[in-house]
Amino acid sequence: MCTCATYGLGEPPDIRYVLFPTPEALYASCLPLAGPIPESTGTIPRLVRLKMQGNHLTGSMPESMGGLKALEWIRIFDNELEGSFPDSYKNVNGRMTQLAIGGNKFEGTLYNFANVRAQNANLTYLPNMCGMIPVGIQFANGYDLGGSPGLGLPCPEEVAGGWPLPSSA
Repeated sequence: MCTCATYGLGEPPDIRYVLFPTPEALYASCLPLAGPIPESTGTIPRLVRLKMQGNHLTGSMPESMGGLKALEWIRIFDNELEGSFPDSYKNVNGRMTQLAIGGNKFEGTLYNFANVRAQNANLTYLPNMCGMIPVGIQFANGYDLGGSPGLGLPCPEEVAGGWPLPSSA
């Protein structure tokens, strides 16, 4: 559950200032946003911070975002995003400080984030993900795999003859 600032009684703030307080940031947390993250998000060349947690976002991550060389924050936890991270994410900024993707329906691995040296990581409640965790993420502050039983273990297709995933007790 997302904890968001309340604005008290009266009108909410002008949405233009919530979404675009600076040209480098997209802040849209805990709003009633639904639907996919637009592919055009990856065409904002100076985007440094993507903060869209606690909404009702669906669909997969835009392929175009893998080319954002300035991106330092991906904070999209507590949505309904799914699919795997496209190969283009191998090109994301290695100095990414925030990787918060927990509480979604993602599948696959985190291998496309192998060059990331995160300072903070939220990988909780990703039951459909598997595979080893890149070293630069393992040592991040807040590193927690609760609710992500397959992360840190080889994916079944990685081990000849299959790999028995831990059964839920």
